Amino acid sequence: MKTIFSPDTKFMELTTHIPLSKKNAHNINIDYRIMKCYNNWYSYQKQYYYFKEISNFPYDNIFTLNHLLGEKIANYFQIPTVHFVPAKVGNEEGIASLNFRNPNCLYQPYNLLEMSFFDTLKFYQENFASDNHEPHIISPLLRLIAFHIYTDLADLSDDNLLLSKNADGLSLAPIFDYDLLFTHDFDVNLTSYFYNTPVCSFEIPSKNFEYLLVSYTEFKTYLTSFIDIDMAKILKEITEEYQLTDCERYFDEYKEEDEIKKNLYVAYIYKLLLFLINSFNIFVRARFSIRET
Repeated sequence: MKTIFSPDTKFMELTTHIPLSKKNAHNINIDYRIMKCYNNWYSYQKQYYYFKEISNFPYDNIFTLNHLLGEKIANYFQIPTVHFVPAKVGNEEGIASLNFRNPNCLYQPYNLLEMSFFDTLKFYQENFASDNHEPHIISPLLRLIAFHIYTDLADLSDDNLLLSKNADGLSLAPIFDYDLLFTHDFDVNLTSYFYNTPVCSFEIPSKNFEYLLVSYTEFKTYLTSFIDIDMAKILKEITEEYQLTDCERYFDEYKEEDEIKKNLYVAYIYKLLLFLINSFNIFVRARFSIRET
């Protein structure tokens, strides 16, 4: 299958494969069970890289674009992410990312499908309670919620999203899997896997969502920031940076997803304002009724 990389694309040539072993899994700081399932680790200039090949699956070019685009959007939201570079193993083309796992850190899988944001806060407070540690986890999680609402990134669970623990406390490890970017349809509800219940509903905003808006003022900033994302500009940057070719046929889908999400958000904000205005009017009428009696 013809890939989206052009003859002008500069590739990292990977030749030294890391054999599957418990010792090598320990050196990479990855669970041996995970290494058995995904054993595409290579050594390059004394560092570990993970290689994702572009095989003959019909959507592999889209998955590759998803990773390059996901990294850019994650950087926009200031979320930790791995950096992808075009790479080759023999004649096989793909992308590679530098191993982010610090040997001095412990990494814990964070299953967003099972733990809501509030479960995470409780877990954090019970195990890592410290005012000095809080900024390391709270702000990135709030940014991650806004990022997730915009990108619909599915499969942010189990071993695809990690929390790291070191002497500085708990922090969010870099995101490294963007295969399913813009693939989870929120439809009429801006729903997120960060909650056991929807983040918010177009009809009546949930208490969870209201709590975030009231308790964390920066969350409003993170949420509204994706309105200013210039999808066309990002796609152009990716095309030029990685010397891509024959990929414009996919761009309309990304632009459509971007427009849909922005329209959904604007519609939600409008309904949220109506809800708050109606709630205020009900409160005022109730207060006047009490005074009159």
